[in-house]
Amino acid sequence: MSNGTSYFWRIVVDCLESFHGRDTAAALELVRQFRTLLRKAPPDIDTELIFHDEPFALAARLGGSTELVPSQGQAEQYREILRKRLEEAAVLDDDRELHAYTVRGRAAETVEALLRRELER
Repeated sequence: MSNGTSYFWRIVVDCLESFHGRDTAAALELVRQFRTLLRKAPPDIDTELIFHDEPFALAARLGGSTELVPSQGQAEQYREILRKRLEEAAVLDDDRELHAYTVRGRAAETVEALLRRELER
């Protein structure tokens, strides 16, 4: 996974596993195939727009779901996925990639607020 986006893609994989019944190998393969399509996209298609979506929503699309926002029952599990990846970044002492994905999403302010609260704990 390339720098600046690997946390985004890791969260997509986590969501495919947690919410769309994919095992790790299948989730990774879906993401790999999609990223290959992005790399091969014609230059007139702005592939950076993908990162204006939440990882949950992209995972839903890849998983064949039309539910692009976590349900009330899924919200806590999604927060746990975000928290896990935040802790991973903290352990690695490198939040550069995590920041790169959070500032791009449509719900970036919400995610950033959640991440700030987690860092203050």
